[in-house]
Amino acid sequence: LGLIGFTVFYLTNQKGNIAIYSVFSIAIFANIFLTEWMNEAYEMYKFIMIKTVLIRALYVVLVFVLIKRPEDVALYALLLTLSTLINNVSSFLYIKRRVIFDFSGIKNKKELFPVVSKLTSLVLIANANILYTQLDKLFITGFLPTEITFYVMAQTIIYTLQNVVNSIILVTVPRLSYLLNSNKSDDYLDLIKKSSRTFFLLIYPFSIGVATMSQFIIDVYGGQKYTHAGPVLLAFAVRVIVVSMSMVLANQVIYLYKKEHALMRYIIIGGILNLCFNTLLAVTHTLSSVTLVYTTMLAEIIVLAFEKHLVNKLNPKVKIFTLVNLKYLILSLGFIPISMLVKIFGLSYFLWGTITICACVVYYFTVLLILKDKLLFELLNP
Repeated sequence: LGLIGFTVFYLTNQKGNIAIYSVFSIAIFANIFLTEWMNEAYEMYKFIMIKTVLIRALYVVLVFVLIKRPEDVALYALLLTLSTLINNVSSFLYIKRRVIFDFSGIKNKKELFPVVSKLTSLVLIANANILYTQLDKLFITGFLPTEITFYVMAQTIIYTLQNVVNSIILVTVPRLSYLLNSNKSDDYLDLIKKSSRTFFLLIYPFSIGVATMSQFIIDVYGGQKYTHAGPVLLAFAVRVIVVSMSMVLANQVIYLYKKEHALMRYIIIGGILNLCFNTLLAVTHTLSSVTLVYTTMLAEIIVLAFEKHLVNKLNPKVKIFTLVNLKYLILSLGFIPISMLVKIFGLSYFLWGTITICACVVYYFTVLLILKDKLLFELLNP
């Protein structure tokens, strides 16, 4: 209602904005039916896969059929939000067949307070980007508005690619919660060990690979017009290493031990530090889209240290930062000399980039096979 009110009273004189903001209000309504996590908890992955593929396929077809001109932004937004709504409603109706939503147990304020308290923490954590990347965008807009496009483009690329790998961790959370609450400690630790190793096996080469080929990726994606976004993408790719470690600790341990309040405090502390770092950059005239990413990463490293300390107290047997996991990062660093070696042959820019990417992929998995990496063999022979 607030968004609709804002649209009506403040955007009436801006052509096209009313339709776009009104359409995106559907996305807010769609979140009411966001119950996919319950389908994951009951391991209904076949339904999730079929539903997602069908809805995404229909969405892509409609985009190609209906979107014809650059002015069709509102129609594109409508297709996007409707696909989200249909996806969420489908999940809600499917889980309703198995789960009864009963709130009769909450009869007074004392019983309601713990629920509201935890939900408040989760809302603050979910919107923590206000103190991180959103804050960075605010500083760029205020001091270097010409660089905001470079920042947003690099962020969009890295988030799009990163989300593909993040699903490895997210899909394990319901199962881990079940094992932990069923006092199956050994199974819980085994699943964390295997899923986190699988995650790092993929996320480390992803991060170093994007960092190594950042300029090539930007040139192919946006052309020479956005070539200055290359260093920003490199910074975001390096930041992924820190973010990925924090993601494992938060989702697979801290949330499941119901320490949302502690996590919220850490994130707020990191956000305040990020504000201080950004201000320092502005005062010393060293502020840029690149330095803002690195100072944000510095704040996140401090948050990661807090999270690691908390996890050690909650369950000392949880081992995420191991030499086995570090091996994947060390191997990924080999991408850097490979890119330099391929460049010696004087190939065209596009051919150099293509061959380098292929060579890095072949190198990484060949070395893992030579080292007889246990996890890789398990994935190849399930």
